[in-house]
Amino acid sequence: MDDIKRRITVHVLSNRYFANDQLASTLYSVNLSVISGGINEEAKEQILLSYFPPTCSQTLKSFSALFSFLSKKEPVCQLGLLHTSFTVLDIQMFKIEQIIYMDERCLRNLQIFGQFHQFHESWKMKNMRSTAEDETSVFKLFSVCITRAGKYTLEQWMRTPSRDLKCLNERLTAVECLLKTPGLTKSIRTTLRNIGHLPRIFYRMQQSSALPTDWKCLMQTLTSLEKLIQLCMPYGNKLFPMQNLLDNNFDQNLSNTIQTWMMNMIDFDALTTQHRFSVKQGLDPKLDEWIQTYRCLPDLLSQLAEEELRKLRESISTCGLIYFPLVGFLLKIPKTEVETPDIEMCDLSYAFTDNDMAYYRNDTTRELDQRFGDVMYAIIDSETAIMHRLQDRILEHAGELLRAHQFAAEIDCLCAFALAASSMNGVRPKLVDSSVIYIKNGWHPIQALVSNNTIRNSFYSGNETGRTTMVTGPNASGKSVYIKQIGITVYLSQIGSFVPAEEATIGPMDAIYAITCTETLAVLDRSSDSLSLNLALVALRFSTERSLILLDEFAHSIGKTEASALTAAIIEHLLKSNNPHLVATTHAYDMLDLLRHQTDIKFTTMKTRWNKGKLIYLYEAIEGVAESSRAIEVACSAGIPSQVTRRARELFCGGKRRRNDSNTTAQTRLLNVMDKIDKLGTEQVTCRLLAVLHSKENILE
Repeated sequence: MDDIKRRITVHVLSNRYFANDQLASTLYSVNLSVISGGINEEAKEQILLSYFPPTCSQTLKSFSALFSFLSKKEPVCQLGLLHTSFTVLDIQMFKIEQIIYMDERCLRNLQIFGQFHQFHESWKMKNMRSTAEDETSVFKLFSVCITRAGKYTLEQWMRTPSRDLKCLNERLTAVECLLKTPGLTKSIRTTLRNIGHLPRIFYRMQQSSALPTDWKCLMQTLTSLEKLIQLCMPYGNKLFPMQNLLDNNFDQNLSNTIQTWMMNMIDFDALTTQHRFSVKQGLDPKLDEWIQTYRCLPDLLSQLAEEELRKLRESISTCGLIYFPLVGFLLKIPKTEVETPDIEMCDLSYAFTDNDMAYYRNDTTRELDQRFGDVMYAIIDSETAIMHRLQDRILEHAGELLRAHQFAAEIDCLCAFALAASSMNGVRPKLVDSSVIYIKNGWHPIQALVSNNTIRNSFYSGNETGRTTMVTGPNASGKSVYIKQIGITVYLSQIGSFVPAEEATIGPMDAIYAITCTETLAVLDRSSDSLSLNLALVALRFSTERSLILLDEFAHSIGKTEASALTAAIIEHLLKSNNPHLVATTHAYDMLDLLRHQTDIKFTTMKTRWNKGKLIYLYEAIEGVAESSRAIEVACSAGIPSQVTRRARELFCGGKRRRNDSNTTAQTRLLNVMDKIDKLGTEQVTCRLLAVLHSKENILE
């Protein structure tokens, strides 16, 4: 290992390696082994981009920088790679152990986070924060944490769903405990309100810039942490943060010890009035003497001023003595009392003037300077030295205190989970090791917040009955809500939360992919079709049998016969290779015809009913296939004028007759496409799909 470390060289690359123009150059120059020579540059670029999730722009720029750097290094040629245009054999996704892969787009598509939620520090910006707070999302439902660290930890938990069953069951047990003891939850949240942000306080201590309010906040935080530990101690076997704190040999007396140090050294009353660090009387005799002297100075100066006035009675009628830090003691005389302020009189030495007063030195002020000096700065210097000693002692234990602070943040998150579980009337999911998804009478948690009439639907995906489900139904029948409900329920189980269902049994996932037909990343300068396609190809390349893929109107988004056939081919390919959990909604009924022979595919439709000539949505998922999208009937229900819908029906009937005439030819063409695609590998499938969409090729050629 040491030999390997010695051979590792770190290179810091300049910003030009990460520039947009460098990225564009890289996309054209990279030779990827799976790309055939006959593909044009646009299709080649799209194929390369399909290896990267669309929101990972920084990762893409880093790849470009690495490629450019390796292309210009001499050792590359020594490896037998020709010139600077070497071939990239493959690009693999790095998955963090025990973390489920969900990209930013998936989190937004499932409404885990709102479309305007910022995952970086910029979320604190006032305009972005106000917009994000108005959005309805799962995160908003859970975001009831009190402490700043709790809010940060909550976002981390929700951004990184886990595959660790032990961790998830610990969270579920803790949430269950808090739900059963509402009095404990209320006491915990009351205590959390008095816990400040220790990392910020310790940072200021390290910079010697701690404010008076920081010292008061630290004392209050230590008191509250001690109380919080006492509250949670009896439930240590159920509240895992408490058990983890004890397992790390946390000194339970540390908080009380530091509080004692602070109480013995800090004058908290003076801290408020003087707005600076103040030392308690009796700690340092010399400091006490200076403070007493400083307190007596006003009386002493008044007495000496009267004596000076008697000496100067013939020249002036009033005067006073004043102390200026760094300047010393001065005699002040109103400018109206002296004709020429800067002349010397009665052994007075002129110093300076301001708007109303002239200031002088004499023997009395010089004696005061010699006797008392800059007493105020002596006090401040002494108190600062004591403050530094106290800071150093506290910072020696910063690690343990931060562990206690993180314990409070995790307890805060668990309370938020408990409140969310109570709000959505959820149940504890049963987490198993097998790859299965079973949801009994589940519902969409966000829809339940805005509607009192929420329909409950069940879902099952396992080895016995197939792992691919095709969902059909008229427009606005609830297909998208149903598919998102499945995704959200699985997601919530993977962060250790209760789920909106009567019962749920869910196995561990390694990735969740959610692709909709309405992608809106305009900042990427890419169409919704291209974006949906990119997300689908990432899922195709990297999914496994423990992945969940949600395709919402994917084929309808692409909107081409060949693309529909390729989509069906991709589904068949997934069935034969990785066989992930796949739920897809579609209006492409020609594609359904191609998949009906697949016994591993379940067909589900959204139940509707006709009542007095109107289409009634029941929003219930049942077994079967919808015959059409009922677009005209949906338009009637939406209030479109009758003359428009009547004309639409006439056009539809005429077009239907023409389609029936050419139906045999179209079906034959699609089956030929399926037969050709069935013989291709995963990378070839994706390359051909990209070629069709971006190069306008004929895939039958």
